[in-house]
Amino acid sequence: TLKESSSRTRSLDVHGVYQNDQTQLLDDLSGRLFAELKEKGDVHMHVLGPSKTGKSRCLFGAKGEEGLMERFADKFYGQRNMRGHAIIDVSIFDVADDVIYDLLCPGRTGILRYSPTSGPWVDGLSRHLAGNKEEFSTLLRDALTVKAASLLNKDDMLAHLCIRCMCSYDAEGGRDPPAHEGTATFVEVASSIL
Repeated sequence: TLKESSSRTRSLDVHGVYQNDQTQLLDDLSGRLFAELKEKGDVHMHVLGPSKTGKSRCLFGAKGEEGLMERFADKFYGQRNMRGHAIIDVSIFDVADDVIYDLLCPGRTGILRYSPTSGPWVDGLSRHLAGNKEEFSTLLRDALTVKAASLLNKDDMLAHLCIRCMCSYDAEGGRDPPAHEGTATFVEVASSIL
């Protein structure tokens, strides 16, 4: 079930989404998220569901198939833009027991900050530039490997996986700073009570 709110946040309850429906749903949803990024500048996607219902598969895919993240990146990198080369500045982190764990720089933690004018943000996370879909996919796989190997994956600990993608265009020749298109935030919401 896809739920939309006026704050540009979409939530997807993956419980009961079957294999045949999922491919079409992910294609449609990635296109809608990309269109909203271009139109409004920022987009947020929350994937919800009880444990073992396919939240990770929805975001990252399974063997031989792409999930929502790679489909979104494919649309962003695949567009033709007069402003330059598409790049995504990626941060991937887990929030567990009030600690923010950087999954692309193991051992590093982030700090939640708040500004009265720009709202909350996470300070201290590593940022990684992905200049194409292959680099983007490698960052996703690296973060998921760290997550799987860590103690964060214990059954008794709830951890919310967050991926922040700052989408920009780097002007040809690099003389000008990148033109910011918008930020796409994807969250896998862990819940033992859904």
